[in-house]
Amino acid sequence: AGTGCSISPSTNTSLGPGMTATFTATAATGYFVGTTTGTCPGLPTLTNPVTIGPINTNCTIKANCYNCNPENGPVSSYCVANPVEEIKLLKRR
Repeated sequence: AGTGCSISPSTNTSLGPGMTATFTATAATGYFVGTTTGTCPGLPTLTNPVTIGPINTNCTIKANCYNCNPENGPVSSYCVANPVEEIKLLKRR
Protein backbone atom coordinates (compact mmCIF):
# COMPACT_ATOMS: atom_id res chain seq x y z
CA ALA A 1 0.00 0.00 0.00
CA GLY A 2 1.12 3.52 -0.68
CA THR A 3 0.87 6.58 1.52
CA GLY A 4 -1.82 8.21 -0.62
CA CYS A 5 -4.71 5.85 0.05
CA SER A 6 -6.36 3.84 2.80
CA ILE A 7 -9.41 1.62 3.28
CA SER A 8 -11.40 1.44 6.49
CA PRO A 9 -11.98 -0.70 8.35
CA SER A 10 -8.25 -1.30 7.96
CA THR A 11 -7.98 -4.95 9.01
CA ASN A 12 -8.61 -8.00 6.83
CA THR A 13 -12.19 -9.10 7.33
CA SER A 14 -13.73 -12.54 7.73
CA LEU A 15 -17.37 -12.83 6.65
CA GLY A 16 -19.90 -15.63 6.76
CA PRO A 17 -21.31 -17.02 3.51
CA GLY A 18 -23.66 -14.59 1.79
CA MET A 19 -22.77 -11.64 4.04
CA THR A 20 -22.00 -8.12 2.79
CA ALA A 21 -19.51 -5.54 4.07
CA THR A 22 -19.09 -1.78 3.64
CA PHE A 23 -15.73 -0.06 3.23
CA THR A 24 -14.64 3.54 2.81
CA ALA A 25 -11.66 4.61 0.72
CA THR A 26 -9.87 7.75 1.92
CA ALA A 27 -7.33 9.71 -0.09
CA ALA A 28 -4.49 11.65 1.52
CA THR A 29 -4.03 15.37 0.85
CA GLY A 30 -3.15 15.86 -2.80
CA TYR A 31 -4.78 12.59 -3.89
CA PHE A 32 -8.29 11.64 -4.94
CA VAL A 33 -10.16 8.32 -4.79
CA GLY A 34 -10.86 6.78 -8.17
CA THR A 35 -12.53 3.48 -8.97
CA THR A 36 -12.63 0.76 -6.31
CA THR A 37 -11.77 -2.54 -7.96
CA GLY A 38 -11.10 -6.12 -6.92
CA THR A 39 -12.53 -9.60 -7.09
CA CYS A 40 -15.46 -9.14 -4.67
CA PRO A 41 -19.06 -9.01 -5.94
CA GLY A 42 -20.18 -5.45 -6.67
CA LEU A 43 -16.81 -4.29 -8.00
CA PRO A 44 -15.65 -2.25 -9.83
CA THR A 45 -17.52 0.84 -8.64
CA LEU A 46 -17.12 4.58 -8.27
CA THR A 47 -19.34 4.55 -5.16
CA ASN A 48 -17.65 5.49 -1.87
CA PRO A 49 -18.33 4.06 0.65
CA VAL A 50 -18.66 0.78 -1.22
CA THR A 51 -20.79 -2.21 -0.16
CA ILE A 52 -19.58 -5.51 -1.52
CA GLY A 53 -21.13 -8.95 -1.45
CA PRO A 54 -22.70 -11.29 -0.96
CA ILE A 55 -19.40 -13.01 -0.17
CA ASN A 56 -19.30 -16.68 -1.17
CA THR A 57 -15.53 -17.04 -1.66
CA ASN A 58 -12.34 -15.21 -0.64
CA CYS A 59 -11.93 -11.95 -2.54
CA THR A 60 -10.03 -8.67 -2.55
CA ILE A 61 -11.01 -5.01 -2.61
CA LYS A 62 -8.61 -2.39 -3.98
CA ALA A 63 -8.98 1.37 -3.61
CA ASN A 64 -7.19 3.31 -6.33
CA CYS A 65 -6.08 6.79 -5.25
CA TYR A 66 -4.39 9.18 -7.65
CA ASN A 67 -1.96 12.04 -7.16
CA CYS A 68 -2.83 14.58 -9.81
CA ASN A 69 -0.53 17.37 -8.80
CA PRO A 70 0.46 19.17 -12.02
CA GLU A 71 4.10 19.07 -10.85
CA ASN A 72 3.97 15.30 -11.39
CA GLY A 73 3.16 15.60 -15.09
CA PRO A 74 0.05 15.70 -17.26
CA VAL A 75 -3.11 14.32 -15.67
CA SER A 76 -3.71 12.04 -18.65
CA SER A 77 -0.40 10.23 -18.18
CA TYR A 78 0.37 10.51 -14.46
CA CYS A 79 -3.00 10.01 -12.81
CA VAL A 80 -4.09 7.08 -14.95
CA ALA A 81 -0.75 5.29 -15.04
CA ASN A 82 0.36 5.67 -11.42
CA PRO A 83 -2.37 4.82 -8.90
CA VAL A 84 -1.51 4.33 -5.25
CA GLU A 85 -3.35 1.18 -4.22
CA GLU A 86 -4.61 -0.07 -0.87
CA ILE A 87 -5.58 -3.75 -1.00
CA LYS A 88 -7.70 -5.64 1.54
CA LEU A 89 -8.51 -9.36 1.73
CA LEU A 90 -12.00 -10.52 2.60
CA LYS A 91 -12.16 -14.14 3.73
CA ARG A 92 -15.17 -16.37 3.79
CA ARG A 93 -15.62 -18.09 7.15
